[in-house]
Amino acid sequence: MNILRISRFLATLGALAIWLIPVGAGAHGGPELVVEPTPVTAGDEISVKGAEVEAKEVFTIRLEGAAFEAELGHVTVGDEGDFQVVLTVPVDAPAGSYLVRAASEEGEEASIEISVVAAPSPVNGEEEQIDHAEPSAEPMSLDRPRLPDRSAVIVAGTILSIGLGLPLVRGGR
Repeated sequence: MNILRISRFLATLGALAIWLIPVGAGAHGGPELVVEPTPVTAGDEISVKGAEVEAKEVFTIRLEGAAFEAELGHVTVGDEGDFQVVLTVPVDAPAGSYLVRAASEEGEEASIEISVVAAPSPVNGEEEQIDHAEPSAEPMSLDRPRLPDRSAVIVAGTILSIGLGLPLVRGGR
């Protein structure tokens, strides 16, 4: 009876530990990217800020969408491991969802999603007003790499469940 209670307690504790372990913890501590403003009108400037990157690295900043891609520029990281650059969104960029991706030759990469609205077309010499809150129906695929620690948590949880479950099965006979 005592072994059965201990086994149940450990099984419950193991299940709670698996649920409480932050699976996405490996995503923190990598390069960070902030883009302002969003949404942005095609042809306007954006401010791209990066942090937690290696000093003196050179990053290429790209705008990537389902039907349009463009290189916006390059930036060199400062001594503090951050950067800020003002770049122009191409005027011919169609309205939709895009990733602003900063990638270095060393393989460091960060991206963030932004919305681009179409540039106004002049009507009788005046600019047409555009509603910036209009969403796009264009599908957006997000590259989300799987974290290797997720598999380790699943395997550890399975082993723990089997190890703690066997005494429960044996004790019930």
